[in-house]
Amino acid sequence: MISKKLLFPFLDFLNASLEKLDKEEVLITLEVSEHLEQHLGFLHGGVIAALAENAGLAVVELNLPEDENALTAELNVNYLRAAKKGTVSAIAKPLKIGRTLCVAEITLYNKSNRKERLIAYATGIYAVVKKSSK
Repeated sequence: MISKKLLFPFLDFLNASLEKLDKEEVLITLEVSEHLEQHLGFLHGGVIAALAENAGLAVVELNLPEDENALTAELNVNYLRAAKKGTVSAIAKPLKIGRTLCVAEITLYNKSNRKERLIAYATGIYAVVKKSSK
């Protein structure tokens, strides 16, 4: 597991793990737990969106020059199947790295009882900004 504290502190809140971090692909995993469920016992859609957003942002930022950052401009999540238990994986790949906008594709899978199923498909659009000096 790769340290996530300096990169995306929100992943700590979710107890998610950065498993792969490179320019071609980012993989984030999460064990479904009771405190992340919605009222019917399924993984909350907001958690799925948060995994997608963070994975997409990570793969985009890895492709930017060191003096630039990315901010999420739009996130579109298509929920395809509910996740109730097991491990959720978010896999992000860059589709376009531009001067002002970048696009990432994120697929999310749920592995439970040895079956892995696609649960969501997302695209993220990220605005490129210069790093600010704090």
